Amino acid sequence: MVGIARPDQITEQLAASSNADASALISWAEYCSHRDAMLHRTTMCALASWLLVFSAATLSTIMAWHFQNSTLEIMAVFNDDPAANGFLSNTSRYLIASLVLTCVVFAILPFAWRKNLVPVFRKLRNDIDWTTIGHAMGHLTPLGTPYPAAFRLTAACLRCQSHRKWLERAAQSVEAGQPVIPVDGPVPPNKAVLQAVLANPESMTQDNWNAVAQHYESCSKRTLSLLLAAAPVASTLLAGMILWLAITSTFGDFLRTLTSSFQHLGF
Repeated sequence: MVGIARPDQITEQLAASSNADASALISWAEYCSHRDAMLHRTTMCALASWLLVFSAATLSTIMAWHFQNSTLEIMAVFNDDPAANGFLSNTSRYLIASLVLTCVVFAILPFAWRKNLVPVFRKLRNDIDWTTIGHAMGHLTPLGTPYPAAFRLTAACLRCQSHRKWLERAAQSVEAGQPVIPVDGPVPPNKAVLQAVLANPESMTQDNWNAVAQHYESCSKRTLSLLLAAAPVASTLLAGMILWLAITSTFGDFLRTLTSSFQHLGF
């Protein structure tokens, strides 16, 4: 069942303006639908990869703990010292700690996702937000909307909180007669186009804003295609490696201990 999206502030602005036409509303609605679809695919890709690796790490931790406990219990029956007899390999000694650390790291990732701090996915979500800025400003510029108001309307449509605050600060800078972008501030390479535009927004036409949107939209599509192709493979390999390491290390120790125990019993 498909829900009906609640109209955003830009849609309401376009509908209320006497200068807007139906094509502008349709164009903005189509972009919002396309953006939401990209964000959904991004989220599903990240969720599937995270769930696969986190499940493998959790299962491996439980399995490693069980096999190591079983190994130590068998050795206790025969009063064997694990360190002296070498039944616990060097890998298995630190395996559970490494697996627990992996579980903790992946348990923290959802919080990093909410703050938009996950590498690669961060760039994709940034590009999608910057595409939204280009499309939104391209629709608001022909209406004659003042730049502070246009920045605030656009900020309300962005998904990342840091980007919303950034545009709201830009609106305050315009109202105060200050530069939108600080001259001495660092400019990340993938943000240079947008910052160059916002440094002098009054000279930007609708076509210029559309060009900005097209630039970041092409970047986001390439990044999404790369993630959809690479993330499942990388997560599958990582999950398989974790399971393989847990099985070969702890089960190997358990099997050697069990074999030695049978030999002690004369079998």
